[in-house]
Amino acid sequence: MFRGLLVVLLHVVLVPVFAVTGIVINLFAPRLEMIPLLGKWWGAAIVTAGGIRVRVSGLAHVRDTRPAVVVGNHTSHLDTYLFAKLIPRPIRVVAKASLFKIPFMGQAMRAAGAVPVHRTGDAGDIDRVDRLRSELREGARLVFFPEGTRSRDGRLRRFKKGAFVTAIQEQVPIVPMVIIGAHLRHPADSIRFYPGEVEVHFLEPVPTRGMVIADRDRLIETVWKLFREQLPLDQKPLPRHRAEASEDRGRNGADAPCPPL
Repeated sequence: MFRGLLVVLLHVVLVPVFAVTGIVINLFAPRLEMIPLLGKWWGAAIVTAGGIRVRVSGLAHVRDTRPAVVVGNHTSHLDTYLFAKLIPRPIRVVAKASLFKIPFMGQAMRAAGAVPVHRTGDAGDIDRVDRLRSELREGARLVFFPEGTRSRDGRLRRFKKGAFVTAIQEQVPIVPMVIIGAHLRHPADSIRFYPGEVEVHFLEPVPTRGMVIADRDRLIETVWKLFREQLPLDQKPLPRHRAEASEDRGRNGADAPCPPL
């Protein structure tokens, strides 16, 4: 519990200071990408305070690939701190709309070019994500958690289509970010941190050059299988998750609108 309270204290102290500093600097020198840089320090501080040791492999795959769409599995709030700490600038994030209501953090996220979505897949969400395509053209790395929400049991869930459609539209590669053990170190809906190791593996970029929108399901399946192969037994998907994915594809059809997360 002590570490959880320490993290809360760091949020209370660091978020307002970093947010205001980043927003002011961003007004005068947006090309410095100061908010993501401060976010990197914030992520590193939270990870350290939580007693988390991070073992990283394949960092060159994301460092040397730009522009790119980075997709990660999502089991814990810790995932946010990890990508903020590890992924090089420039970085843009697609995040659930409720985060933008947090004082200071929400304003800083907007100033940094983050996009809020309600995860409904409606036209508004799709339009907001679509605006980030110009950021890819400028060389940014666009981060998605394509499961759409945290997996409560740590197991891999089906992927929604928005990240993959965006990558195909802009013909940029997808870099898988496989996170192992975060749900054990910082469980969902808890402020507790349990010291220990989390693994983050950046896999080789998956190219989309030459793909068209009709290829999106094949691309999703390819990337999803990479995650399934990398994850340990306790994070591999259960059979019902595969069934849900198949049912969802059959229900939506090949030309259905794509949810953004």
